[in-house]
Amino acid sequence: MLRRPTSSSTANASSDSLDSLNTAYEDQDIVKNVRSCSVDLGRPKLGYQKSMGPVIPPLQNQDMYSMLSNAFWNPFGAVALLAKRECLKVFEKLRTGNVTFIDETGVPYVFGERNDISDRSVTVRVLKSVFWLRLAVYSALGFGESFMYNEVEVDGLTDLIILFIRNREYLSAMELLPFGLNAVLNSLIHSKIPNTIYNSLVNIQAHYDLGNEMFESFLSPDMTYSCPIWELGNEDESLESAQMRKIHRMLELAKIRKGDHVLEVGTGWGALSIEAVRLYDCTVTTLTLSKEQKALAEARIAKAGYSDRITVLLQDYRLLDPKEHQFDRIVTVEMLEAVGHDFMPVFFEQADRLLKKDGILSLQVITMVEQRYEAYCKEMDFIQKYIFPGGHCPSVTSLIEAVNKGSKGRLFVDELDNIGPHYTKALRLWREAFLANFDRVREETGLHHVYTQEFKRKWEYYFAYCEAGFATRALGDIQVRLVRECNEDLVAGIPL
Repeated sequence: MLRRPTSSSTANASSDSLDSLNTAYEDQDIVKNVRSCSVDLGRPKLGYQKSMGPVIPPLQNQDMYSMLSNAFWNPFGAVALLAKRECLKVFEKLRTGNVTFIDETGVPYVFGERNDISDRSVTVRVLKSVFWLRLAVYSALGFGESFMYNEVEVDGLTDLIILFIRNREYLSAMELLPFGLNAVLNSLIHSKIPNTIYNSLVNIQAHYDLGNEMFESFLSPDMTYSCPIWELGNEDESLESAQMRKIHRMLELAKIRKGDHVLEVGTGWGALSIEAVRLYDCTVTTLTLSKEQKALAEARIAKAGYSDRITVLLQDYRLLDPKEHQFDRIVTVEMLEAVGHDFMPVFFEQADRLLKKDGILSLQVITMVEQRYEAYCKEMDFIQKYIFPGGHCPSVTSLIEAVNKGSKGRLFVDELDNIGPHYTKALRLWREAFLANFDRVREETGLHHVYTQEFKRKWEYYFAYCEAGFATRALGDIQVRLVRECNEDLVAGIPL
């Protein structure tokens, strides 16, 4: 007969740790057999001893014969126990910050120590033992999945991810499977469908066609979904003001002139196009692959009175014919991440063909730190699997190589600035607004089958994951101006 386990006290839990491995189901006869395993993860103790570092539960040698023999009766329990043991061994290596794991039976395990006031201290509550399996097999991706599926709770999610990043070199051994099977599995799940024209359409709509109401619930009134630029020292500045500063900076980089025809690749909800026309009296053709974005962008453009100056096309950038379309300027903000590694040179080849002789391209793109880029290209992270399918953040070096390859050296970097640290606060504000408004949006739209609790936790993890990446400089966000030689617009106003 199947029954749900009851919660046991901390004092009793460590003496019979196998109880923690039967959270999904238990047969009383099977449990008697499984309990015969001689397994002891040690009695955990809380606190610190300065001379010896953090006090953690001792991880004694396991009776592998007993574990394997009982695997026949409870295979999930035996494997979960092995995963738990290996994960806890790895966390013994924690050097920066402090994390307390409270396992599924209520037993606490304390790792690391606080050497500095800035060190993080986080509590992780494991709700289901499958958490240990996900963590052991898929590491960071597995942790994100467990959070999304409510298998684990965290007090201080962003702080925990920052702690993981700062201890990356110590936690890199988080691998349960032997003989490289972990690497093989990650390689298999990382096998991506290339960002062809059709697949790009599917990938973009999977994210941006989730409903404008949802994006409106956490974005500032300008509906800008990219990194802002905050005024230094001004803690009270609004997000909308910081977003406008970013937009103005991108337009300044492009050196737009009155009467120019500007191509924007990645419409968003129209904020940049509207500002370009308002400030520079130009015309704009803007491209999007999202039907939802196109509809709202056109409504916002009409409200601003610029429908005759801004054209929104539901079209891939690769389908613009350079024989029919030539542009003075091209601007793109955080769209290149959707292009993908293999198609990055293709983008710059097309941009080179679409730009007039004296044309300028200004772009903003999220970047991966150089030392992590090779590994990143071989893995699949939480963002790529669940938030931006087909997404890829280039390193600065790989981006410049793609520019050179795609344009055959005709386009080159004239200016580059990293605004990545400005993203941290924006992501925190988005996360807080998303969580505060989630239930309201769910009820108002009636999309209960879309906006589930799993969806909510997925996006909460997404925001926290990115916030931690920018806070630690593991991610950057660069603004770049690309030009050709003999462009006289670049020296306008400079005394010669």
